[in-house]
Order: sequence, then C-alpha cells, then structure tokens
Amino acid sequence: MNLLLKNGFVVSEKFYGKYDILIHQKKIKKVQKHISPQDKKVAIIDATGKLIFPGIIDVHTHFLLKGYGSQTVENFFTGTKTALCSGITTIIDYIIPQNKKETLISAFHRRLSEVKKSFVDYSFHSQIISWDKNSCKQINKIISLGIKSFKVFLPKTENWYIDEKTLVSIIKELSKYEDVVLELHCEDSQIIETSTQQLLNSGKLKVKYFPFSRPNKAEYESVRKVFSIANNYDIKIYIVHISSKETLREINLWRKKKNSKFTIYAETCPQYLTFTNEVFKHKNGYLYTCCPPIKSYSDRESLWSAVRKNIINVIATDNCVFSKDIKYNFRNNFLKIPMGLPGCSVLLYSVFTGGIKRKIPIRTLIKCLTSNPAKIFGLYPKKGDLIPNKSDADIVIFDPQQKWKVSLKKLPTVADYTPYENMVFQGKIETVIFKGKIVVNKGKLVNFIPQGEFIKR
Repeated sequence: MNLLLKNGFVVSEKFYGKYDILIHQKKIKKVQKHISPQDKKVAIIDATGKLIFPGIIDVHTHFLLKGYGSQTVENFFTGTKTALCSGITTIIDYIIPQNKKETLISAFHRRLSEVKKSFVDYSFHSQIISWDKNSCKQINKIISLGIKSFKVFLPKTENWYIDEKTLVSIIKELSKYEDVVLELHCEDSQIIETSTQQLLNSGKLKVKYFPFSRPNKAEYESVRKVFSIANNYDIKIYIVHISSKETLREINLWRKKKNSKFTIYAETCPQYLTFTNEVFKHKNGYLYTCCPPIKSYSDRESLWSAVRKNIINVIATDNCVFSKDIKYNFRNNFLKIPMGLPGCSVLLYSVFTGGIKRKIPIRTLIKCLTSNPAKIFGLYPKKGDLIPNKSDADIVIFDPQQKWKVSLKKLPTVADYTPYENMVFQGKIETVIFKGKIVVNKGKLVNFIPQGEFIKR
C-alpha cells in the first residue's frame, strides 16, 4: 500500500516548506505542493501542523561494545529498537578488533554476525588498532566490502591507541583512496597522563575531579598535531565528539588556510550541547562520565554557535551504555569507571530543544542529523533526504508544539538510567516511517519486526 503525507512542513536539504509526499513501496515517489490521491489504496496521513524530517542518521553508536572490563547493556536488537522509536532510521557503528592479532577482515565478519537482527539500516566504521605489513591489503579489502570510513584512537587510555608514527602511515595509505574518511578520537596522552598523575598525587580520584584529568588542552593540542600531519595529504579528516571551544578555533583556523590539502569535518554530541561540567559535582555525577569529559558553559555555548555557523557538520550520540551499577561502583575512582552515555533516545529531542532555544534555524539543525552525515559517509541521497526516486522512504513526523518531561520509564530503552531525567523537551515524535511503512506511532513500535539491512558504501 502507498502512503500519502498531506499538509506537513518539510525540513530537509532539498525541500523546505509545505509539501505533500507520496511514498511508493520503499521509496519517495513525489514531493509536491499538492498531490491528489490517484488510487483508493493510498493511505493518507494528515500532517497538518507537523514537521516532516528525513529519518535521522546516527553515525556514532557503540552497541555490544566490550571495554573497560565490561560490556554495554545494549546489543543491536535492543539498541536499534531504541533508535527507531526515537526517529533514527540509520546508524553507523564500529568494528573494533578484539586484540592486535585480529585482522580488520576477521573483525568485520565477527561484527556482522553480532548484529543478527536490527530495527534500522546500518553500516560500520573500521577501527585500526595496529599496523603491520598486511595492513594495507586489509584496508583495501575492507573498502571493497563497503566500508569507507576508518577510525583511530589517539589517547593511551585504552589498548586501542595509535601512536604518531603509525598515524602517519595510516593517513598516507588512506589518502590513496577517494571518498574514504578517517575519524579520530583526539586527546593528547601526555597531557592526560600529567594531569591525572597530579590528581593521583593529591588523592583526588572522585568523579568531581574527573574533568581536570582531561582538560581542554588535551583535545585541541591533539587536533593540532593531527592537522599538521594531515596537511601533507589529500584526505578527509573527521574529528569525533568535539567538546571544547579551543578545538573549534583550531578547526576554523585550518579551514581558512588556502594551501591545506585535507578536508575537515567536525562532530559533536548531545551531552556536550546539553550539560556543563557542573554535573560532575552532583551526587550522581558518575552517570555523566564520558571521554572527552563534558566541559564548561562557555564551551557548550561555543559548540552551539559552531552549529549555527556550520562549523559543526554532524551531531551524533556516541551512544555507549554501561549499567548504572557499574558506574556507581567506581564513583570514587574515575580511572576505573566505564565511560559513555546513552543518547539515541534523546538525540532529536535534545538537538531540537537546545537549538530552538538559541534561535538556530531548524533546517540547520536537521542537516546536522540527516543530509550532512549522509553526504560525509557516502549514504546520500539514499539516506538523509527526501528526493523522489532516489531517497528511501525513511521519515519522521514531528509535533513541534508538544512539551514533555523526560522519564526513564517513558523512554524506549533498556538502559537503567538517563542523564536527561526530568528535563523538559520541546517537540514530540508523532510517527516514524521506515522503508515506506509506519513503524512507530506516538512513540510506540507498531506491528514491526526487525528488517534493517547492512548498507554498502
């Protein structure tokens, strides 16, 4: 059966204004000012007073992640169910080798088998944690399998880290490929080690001291080093989860250089746009621990300004959910606490609420959640827009007038806490359409079984 969306206000890269949308099977068929149903089998949805977005794309999730001596509570089944109910119809997760002996190809097949069932379409970034004579062949094979983005982790706080010499080899190799993106977690190990040792010497290991172990300087100094290396190569560099105003300045500075060979993309996350480091002083401050840490009020507002000015390209969750109990157990030792926050269930709401409060154009906000990530990671126009005969019929119908208070009990998640508890959000998802079918109605999953597919890019 076809679907016809009438009288809604469409917000996408291609369209902005009141349009009708005709969906045929799994694709967008027409987007016009007025569409009359030509077939009695067309089901009509009246979207009067509602906003219509392309399905949200979260390009930074961690489902079924093993780390910090533990494992996240969300697998692909439960995590993507949360995502779909929250308007996210496509995710990109991570392939991380279990150790330095596991090849990228083995890790890819293992990770693909771990998905089993997904409620949304998905792809992967391949994380490089070691380098040897076979690495170049491994990268070539991964690309042929449909993965066009790679990640490196620079701080030595995990076994995944890559040193500067290896980073040069990785950048040099990846620059040989067109449309490949290199993601980087940028924090300087030396600065972290020095700052942490000073806290250790003073016995300051409680969570309230955590942000002092990874100051702003750790992020922007690492970014500066990466840009200095990348400047010699034609490569796309994507900095994940940006948290500080100094990093934004560094990005601006390098983007303005006329002789720079590389392209810079910038991502931030809801936690950096919503909270400030005052949360670490709270009794439940351990629930807000993530890396990099949430920064100051000034940093938060600088990030929002960067969204407004298109300095930030993407807003993604870095969704990484460890149990509340595990975090609580290490509340007095931030060196052992598992890092990461739940984010999928509030991505659209937090961005819309915070952006509207600061009078940022809705179209700018939605691009950071749809067309921008789709273009950067090779999904556009199949995903991220509503282009007839090209885009999948993944759609969010959103009521901008509703206000509601966050309660864990009301969120579609298996997480046992939310940092956003009792916050008031503006706007509510009315309907989610995935592959041309209504799958979510008033926040509830309706008559739907997982049919998400792996997307080759």
